[in-house]
Amino acid sequence: MKQWIRKVILYLTVLAVCISSFGAISVQGAESYRWYGPAWTYDTPDEARNYDMNEENRAGVAVGGYIYLKYGSDYEEETEDCTIEYQWSASNSNVRVDVQSDQTSAKITGNRVGTARVTVTAIYKKADGTEENQRVKTMDLQVTNPRLKNSKIGLVIYNEAKIELTGNSSYGADHILYAADRTSNFYVSSGGYVSGYAKQTRKVFVFVDGITLTAYVKCTNPSIREGYVVQKGKSVSYKVRGASGYTPVTYKAGNSKYASVSKSGTVKGRRYGKTSLTIKVDGATAKFDVYVVKANAYKAVTKAQSICKSKPKYSQKKRMKKGYVDCSSFVWKAYKSGKVNFGSKSYAPTAADIAKWCSKKKKLLKLSSYNKKSAKLKPGDLIFYKKRSGKNGRYKNIDHVAMYIGNDTIVHADGRSVSYSYPWYRKAAAIARPVK
Repeated sequence: MKQWIRKVILYLTVLAVCISSFGAISVQGAESYRWYGPAWTYDTPDEARNYDMNEENRAGVAVGGYIYLKYGSDYEEETEDCTIEYQWSASNSNVRVDVQSDQTSAKITGNRVGTARVTVTAIYKKADGTEENQRVKTMDLQVTNPRLKNSKIGLVIYNEAKIELTGNSSYGADHILYAADRTSNFYVSSGGYVSGYAKQTRKVFVFVDGITLTAYVKCTNPSIREGYVVQKGKSVSYKVRGASGYTPVTYKAGNSKYASVSKSGTVKGRRYGKTSLTIKVDGATAKFDVYVVKANAYKAVTKAQSICKSKPKYSQKKRMKKGYVDCSSFVWKAYKSGKVNFGSKSYAPTAADIAKWCSKKKKLLKLSSYNKKSAKLKPGDLIFYKKRSGKNGRYKNIDHVAMYIGNDTIVHADGRSVSYSYPWYRKAAAIARPVK
């Protein structure tokens, strides 16, 4: 179950972030990155700092951050014979206004959280000094203290997460930009969504209200132990490996009557049956069934998965040798560890003969009640499959056998290697429970 996040489909989205306690951050070289924001607006923070008072009347600026207001006159062409005098002012000390050399723009620095209004009056004067006209424009400001909501939260690869801000201005939403320090196997969108396609840690820069915040996104590929079985009175560990370590991993058993789970992921079997186990890590949630089974079934299933992990070769001629299997010798070797030999201690019967032995020992289940009903199966159950076409003269025309291991999954020697698969990929001829 190394790639457990791909087998269990339910995912949540979260993001890793880390910020300065002072809000405004000077990011060396950040301007050179590819920035993403509203497609019709700005490509860099330098562009996003600018507000045209001819088109906008509201803006956001962070404490310690700065933006530029541009008067943006629409009247100048009509007054070519006039000189224009600009007078800038702020309604309070929440912002500082530094008029630029051209007089038509001003640098606005946030001093204190609150609101303010900046007013610019353009006075048009004739050559003789007499006033011809005045134009007044205002900009309502929110002075903010923006922060990233969380610090250092991991993101499981192939998932999407959103950078979440708090304390920023609603006035400056169209001026927010996002960039990453590297985009190889990593994606950042104009809306602040990120995805990673390989294990890595990335810096994501967020330009908001005239400052740049830095987020750290750690992309992980966590894993847990293989197998879904535990013995009654025994414990197994489902502790997650490869998590970011940024946030706690949580474990929850659906029905503790059958099995309990500790804060560290140790599952203890209490009663024969099954319960769900939910694991949350780095924004992803995995939920699957854990089965409390008898010792012989536990040994058979764990042995089968151990053989699978060793990657034996498929061979009917060498099926009894170490490192080789076919479908029936694979099942026989697995169950031999659980002291079930299907009538032969030294040589594996064929799949059809194993089924015949199960019938003789009253181990077969009613096919109509269990066929294509994975929820009713238990780990260690055997599924026998009919020959795809024609007759082979064997019991129930069986030519293949697989072991069910739980959670709608079988393990079998399929003619090429030992692998995991979906139980009902072929027509079943019989289903057996060697350990009842």
